[in-house]
Amino acid sequence: MTNATRLGFIGLGSMGSAMATRLLDAGYAVAVFDTNPAALQPLASNGAVVANDVAAVASEADIILGSLPTPDVVREVAIGPGGIIK
Repeated sequence: MTNATRLGFIGLGSMGSAMATRLLDAGYAVAVFDTNPAALQPLASNGAVVANDVAAVASEADIILGSLPTPDVVREVAIGPGGIIK
């Protein structure tokens, strides 16, 4: 099964990696980013596109999801320099 909607996922800790894996398993194309490079490998092995930064996730995705630890990090990822809004 494949799904035409391209998803982006930022933040691949315990919760984020599990959610991104389920999206991949459901047939979605998923671009991923995390500041921890080790978090990217299992998802890349499962078919995710690894992005170099959050702006690259935004350019690859129709919908962006995140699992981030604090409001400050959410703000930085969304509207900070090089953030999703760019």
